[in-house]
Amino acid sequence: MAPISPGLPNNCDVAFKFIIGDIAAEVENADENLNIVEENNEDNTEPPSKKQKVSAIDREVEMVDLSSGPEYDEVDEKIAAFVRRINEDVTANLNDFQERLFKRFGAEAATCAAEAQAAQPKIMPWNDRSHWGIREDRIIEQAFDGKLKITHEQKCWLEILVTEDPHNPRFRCRICRKHMQRNEKLIKKLRLGMLAEENGAEYPLTSLDSKANFWRKKLRNHCRPDRSHAQIIVGIKDAVFNGQKQCLQQSEKALSQETSIASKVFRTAYVVVKRHISFRIFPDLIKLQQLNGALPAAVSHGNRRSFGRIIGVIARSLRNSLIYTLKTFQPPVSIILDASSDSQNRQFLMVYIQFAHELKPEVRLYKVFEIQSETAAAMKEVILEQFKLDGIYEIMKKKLIGFMSDSAAVRTGWKTGLGTIFNQWVKESDTGCSSVATISWYCYE
Repeated sequence: MAPISPGLPNNCDVAFKFIIGDIAAEVENADENLNIVEENNEDNTEPPSKKQKVSAIDREVEMVDLSSGPEYDEVDEKIAAFVRRINEDVTANLNDFQERLFKRFGAEAATCAAEAQAAQPKIMPWNDRSHWGIREDRIIEQAFDGKLKITHEQKCWLEILVTEDPHNPRFRCRICRKHMQRNEKLIKKLRLGMLAEENGAEYPLTSLDSKANFWRKKLRNHCRPDRSHAQIIVGIKDAVFNGQKQCLQQSEKALSQETSIASKVFRTAYVVVKRHISFRIFPDLIKLQQLNGALPAAVSHGNRRSFGRIIGVIARSLRNSLIYTLKTFQPPVSIILDASSDSQNRQFLMVYIQFAHELKPEVRLYKVFEIQSETAAAMKEVILEQFKLDGIYEIMKKKLIGFMSDSAAVRTGWKTGLGTIFNQWVKESDTGCSSVATISWYCYE
């Protein structure tokens, strides 16, 4: 079936008639193919009954709407929800980028002229046909009796000057005329011709060509690539595109400067955490860099709240990198964990993952869990549930070869300890075969 085009009538009916027309012969012979045509045998009563059954089945099939089933509705709803989410994310990111860009230039997004004209199509000067309308088409039709056709390209620069004789109008090039008015010193260097004059050009009575042929040649020669009109268009394009290029370069420079400032702030926050320095010193480090000229005075990310957000972004990035490495390379891994509590008696479980990447051992923090109970079963359930959410459940089950913890009984017990439970989990298999068991290490104080 043909899709519906904007602004055009629906072609589905035509396509449907075309399909029906192609299979009309087959439809007429359908009864013969199905062997349900009544025979002339008086004793045979089976064909009419078959025909009735087939007709009943046809009626039931026509009443069935396959597109209204629950599965189709659910799939369509999921697809629509996914598309809405993508559109919302893209719109939010573009709006955020626009606001940050305008703030860097000291302008407001709401007062920007570009945003005010965003809904209007951008028409370049050499493609502007706003001066040409129905009136001009009627003048051409009346003057040349339909023998002269003005192209879309010519309508961008051609102007009609009405004279006393409606059958003999004058023509003028608006682009060449404006160029002559604004650049009088360059008139001698360019041969613009009569189409650039104030009164335009007219059909000479001494011409051997008819009016339509004369103007057809005149207009075609005026916009040839080797004529002055084409050189003016090239100059206008260079001016427009060079202006846009300069604006783009300024935007890239501003964004590059903003990225450089953000990188310095992020590195400072990372060093504070990496070196176990108190987060209270972070604002003082930002002020020190401002005094030394490493950061501008307008940086507003030197408070503790910004520090917490920056560390959150860094932590998510490192964790995503860890999960990507496990999914891509699937190296043998070991789990290192320990439990702790804070001043409010909240229980936390810290899980690290050790693996070999590019022949070098690496230990990375996987996640810090807040647990309600410090039992082996509860800790195992929390860890395995997070493995499923991250999509590494099967990878960890196949590649886990080591388990390390402190000497707490809940983790070292040989019957119900967490190490024993993980060992049993690894040895479980859907095929009924036991896999390699894990090796457990415990740190005794």
